[in-house]
Amino acid sequence: MKKIRIVLNGKGAANPRVRAAINRIRDGGQAVLKAFEEVEAGLTNGKHEGEREAFLAEVLSENEKAWEIARTQYEVGKIDLLSTLQMQARVVGSRIAVVNIRSSQLITRVNLHLALGGSFEENAAKRVVEGAGE
Repeated sequence: MKKIRIVLNGKGAANPRVRAAINRIRDGGQAVLKAFEEVEAGLTNGKHEGEREAFLAEVLSENEKAWEIARTQYEVGKIDLLSTLQMQARVVGSRIAVVNIRSSQLITRVNLHLALGGSFEENAAKRVVEGAGE
């Protein structure tokens, strides 16, 4: 995290009120920088998770096709049941991976919503709407 430094060239730095004001400005600036970092991380994570989901969906599709072939081969006696079950396990593993990445995407979206100042309080939206008319 970047640090903000305020220099007054020695003027007023000894005054406790000035020093307190400087500290509040510095803390506020650091909070803004942290919020920007959180938003940037959320956007970057969302992009990468979207790319990963597309890849995992393709893997799942390919594994499902392979499982269909394995089941057909088992039915005609070309392969044994263990090979068929192993292919089925790959399909299940692929489905789990897709569910996990989708869950991760939702968590990222919630964190991005919060980083942008959103809330999940029931009355938060109502307060914003009521406050807009004032």
